Amino acid sequence: MTVESHHQGIYVATLNTHWGNALRSGGLEQLWQGAAQPDAPMAVSRPDILLLQEVTDSREELATGLESAGFRLAHHAGNLGLAIAVRNDGSAPVEVAGSERTRTFKEYGRVESRLAKRSPDREHHMSAHGMIALKFVRGGHEFTVATTRIAVPFKPLARRRQLRRMQGEIGNEYYDGFFVLGGDMNMSRRHRVDTKMHRRTGLEAVDLGDEPTWRVAGSKAERYYRAAQRVRGLLRRLPTDLSTYDRQLDAVLSRGGLRPVPDATRVVDVAGTDHRLVEAKFTFPQGAS
Repeated sequence: MTVESHHQGIYVATLNTHWGNALRSGGLEQLWQGAAQPDAPMAVSRPDILLLQEVTDSREELATGLESAGFRLAHHAGNLGLAIAVRNDGSAPVEVAGSERTRTFKEYGRVESRLAKRSPDREHHMSAHGMIALKFVRGGHEFTVATTRIAVPFKPLARRRQLRRMQGEIGNEYYDGFFVLGGDMNMSRRHRVDTKMHRRTGLEAVDLGDEPTWRVAGSKAERYYRAAQRVRGLLRRLPTDLSTYDRQLDAVLSRGGLRPVPDATRVVDVAGTDHRLVEAKFTFPQGAS
């Protein structure tokens, strides 16, 4: 994809960095150099805007890591583990000064706090779930981009409450007009609560087909799935292949008339994380201003 093609719309990618490992391991840098996908049918293009979750680096470390991958840090909330970055080659959309927005949905509970401290092998400040957003202008079109990370499916009540809070937040006039939301939604298999939230907010998810965005193998949850796998194998009730439990936890959604470009939607493996990068491109409706 050429730089010129970026100016025809919005090219966004979202990634859960697995406690920042995808940045520190050079996964993103390798990806856009083509080294991580030698057999890919299409080269992976560097998006205009990169949405990141589970970011545990300090702001300075994050900015340095992003610069190595060809991005500039635009907005960051360390307590939420969220960041928004833009291309640093001069072709990125223009940020609207002073438009940064940060909202906290829920502080971590006791168990989640302990798990968060034990999972990464480094100090970090992640302590809550929430959402951050930023406004941009491209070709005379103003649009808003946001990223979030929602509680895991095995906490359905907490997750439902967070979705309701996000629904209320998205109802704010700040998000009127062209809007893209990308992140680790930690969606359940049935997606019923998510579908209801999408309908009420007017959001439409980009179609990822059957591509999983999270793989059990190599994840921080693998040991638990392997334990369940052994029990289920003995009971002969459920498949024992770990890939059976791979899921679409991540999503990119939009509203306001933005049109997704099917051929530009991809789900890509990235070194250093159990999640996969989700890329999506949108065009503005003809005649929009």
